[in-house]
Amino acid sequence: MTKQQLGDITLERFTEALQNDEKINELMEKVKDAHKTVAKVYSEKPTYSVVNAMNIVKTRLKNSLAIAGAIEVEAMVVGNRDKKGASFPIQYALLAQEGKHFAVKRFDTKVPDADGKMVTIPPFGVVRAKIVKNEEFGGWDWLQVSALKSFGDDVSRITAALQEGIGILPLNKVPDVPRKPKTYPLVVFKCKIKHIRSTSNFQDEERTPWPVLVDGIPVIWIVSEAEDKVDANITMEAREKTTGASYLVDDLIEAATEAVESSDDPVQQAKYLDGIFSGKEIIVVGQISSVAEGPSDWVDWRVNIAAFAIIEVQSGLNIETKTIDGKEGDVGQKRMDQVVEVEEEETKEKVEEEVETKPIKKPSKAKTSKVKWVEDENGPVATEQPSPAEKEVLPQLKLLADVLGVTTIGDIDIEALMKGRNLKELATKFTPEVVKAIWEDHKTDKVEG
Repeated sequence: MTKQQLGDITLERFTEALQNDEKINELMEKVKDAHKTVAKVYSEKPTYSVVNAMNIVKTRLKNSLAIAGAIEVEAMVVGNRDKKGASFPIQYALLAQEGKHFAVKRFDTKVPDADGKMVTIPPFGVVRAKIVKNEEFGGWDWLQVSALKSFGDDVSRITAALQEGIGILPLNKVPDVPRKPKTYPLVVFKCKIKHIRSTSNFQDEERTPWPVLVDGIPVIWIVSEAEDKVDANITMEAREKTTGASYLVDDLIEAATEAVESSDDPVQQAKYLDGIFSGKEIIVVGQISSVAEGPSDWVDWRVNIAAFAIIEVQSGLNIETKTIDGKEGDVGQKRMDQVVEVEEEETKEKVEEEVETKPIKKPSKAKTSKVKWVEDENGPVATEQPSPAEKEVLPQLKLLADVLGVTTIGDIDIEALMKGRNLKELATKFTPEVVKAIWEDHKTDKVEG
């Protein structure tokens, strides 16, 4: 079959054919200088069929429209969250100045540059990129990278860039971090490891502990020492697509390997790590999943964090912290290009969209969990503990709400979950099978409250 090649017709005839296509014509009317895109395709693809060339124009116009609606950010890339499961996207932590941080989603580890070439996002570095709001599921998506520089695993350089360009919070200020309504904020803070525990997951409808090393990646739960009656539970999750190189703690992988080789019991594996790493100071970049009233008199507030990056504070390194208002202890918010040189000549567009913030609303004592806590030699221990299904349902629903960008699931108000709900009722309505079905359907069906 002989095809009609693009070079067989004039540019004017090609333009006319595009305008006669209703959808393409609509794009041409919306995109500034669409005629330049048409002319470029015409000159680049003379041997393509006219139909295929029209489709190329359509795709490029769609991309141009998306770029026009994007914002450009200049930020540090500091780790990522890659929850195990094929349906979960990778979330990258982009840390900008003045607390304007973004968790940017992508289902793989590469992002196109201005020429369409796919580039790998490093665990640590600096980036100038265009990101676009995901109108369907909420949050932000990668669109295009215009400059990228990796820090490798140079802990001193990473720490200096965080301290000088972003600012590191003391742990006791984390619950007061401003947040964008209905999203989980990213935070950067310093704390000291008190205990290391094993984490768990659901298998065959039963909650099963993870070993402390999964696919060569540490999977643990860190309990921090309290600071001014604030402590943190920091979870290093099992990963699906990334290497876990954003955990920069000396000897952690080696020790975790030894732990799993010496015992099949995740609890004993975690105790082995606890004996090595307890007392170490770390910098945490993570996403708040909840802020709850503390379990006892010695802790007023407990912050639950999903870790994007864990960085050990090097011996002899003085890490200054800053307060929320930027006064006492302020380390100075330097421009990112004063912290690291970005090899890019293109002038950065000013990001005009301001993110509305408000403080986290802390739950009242009247609406906290009825679970009682006691302190033993290993740390806080729960009594009158809920069933595994009851404990799992709340974080599952919060994660669903975050990824899908909704405020309600079924007849459940997600905001109300922060204020306390009947766990038995939630576990009955949202069984593991129901939650799994929602995840499987969320790519094609819009979840309505």
